[in-house]
Amino acid sequence: MAGTIRRIQRTDDFDKIEALYMQYIKQQHNNQGIDLNRNEFRVDYNWKLNFKDNFFPPKGRTEYVYIDEGYVYVEEKEIKAMMFTKTPKGSSNSYVHCGYLPGYEKSVIKLLTKIQKKQSNGVLYKFAEMLPGQIRSNEITTWEGMGFKVESYYTTWMINEKFTNWDTSFQIDPSIVHVRTTNQPFDISSMMEEDNEYYLATEFLEHFSKETPENIYLYLVDSSSQSIKGVAYYKVNKHEDGNIGTNTFGFHIRPHVKVSQNEVDHLIYSALLSMRQLKISYVGGRISSRYFDTILMLSQQGFNHSPMIQVSMTLSCGERST
Repeated sequence: MAGTIRRIQRTDDFDKIEALYMQYIKQQHNNQGIDLNRNEFRVDYNWKLNFKDNFFPPKGRTEYVYIDEGYVYVEEKEIKAMMFTKTPKGSSNSYVHCGYLPGYEKSVIKLLTKIQKKQSNGVLYKFAEMLPGQIRSNEITTWEGMGFKVESYYTTWMINEKFTNWDTSFQIDPSIVHVRTTNQPFDISSMMEEDNEYYLATEFLEHFSKETPENIYLYLVDSSSQSIKGVAYYKVNKHEDGNIGTNTFGFHIRPHVKVSQNEVDHLIYSALLSMRQLKISYVGGRISSRYFDTILMLSQQGFNHSPMIQVSMTLSCGERST
């Protein structure tokens, strides 16, 4: 019996939809031999995402809803596969997420085609997760077969859960790094897009689409022209127990200007020092292998790296899946 594709409905079984999504992630991890049971990177595969609230917000809900398109593949009145996109405010680019029962892999192509038709412009992003040192995976091959192109650099998640022990002995030259609060988040994302860092701009807007006092920006500036050479950023998380931390630490160096590793180190150390001044107890962020020296430096500074790496894949909505 041929299946049909339709939009996710309010009356759908969202426990089933969430289970398909989490099962896909778990299966990919198992296929790659990725162990996410290390204490600092433990993943709860039973974690509830409240999908229904994201698609159908309760009355009076004011926070931004990211998920904007969702479809299911139905056969014999049962959901066999699902796919949804998550689009940060202010961006035309979206993240793609999916899940399916064994034997329904081909339905993903049909769902992707539906998503592309609905999203006429922008770029779709999909992540493949691999072990450090690995350069290919079956997941990459699968999504390449649907038209996705693999980015040149991987990213790795780095975290320091005992940041209060971080060594603050590095001497900062205040003429190199400036703290500014006047720039709005869209100014930074526009700069990233000018530098062809479209995924980074999309990820930035996911966390910094709204200007709040919790957003911190530090700029690497040219000492003579005062032009911006790079930016570091993070959002302060305040917990009910009084604990303060951040899991959104990131930075961007403009590729068309000459920047020394000493300047990059100054930018990173300045951001970390500002976190200590705010009494932040844990720090996490995703770092691109484009800045491998910084990954090594953070490792020496007590940061642990994830037991997996992520590779971003992109598909223009003007292109067709096969």
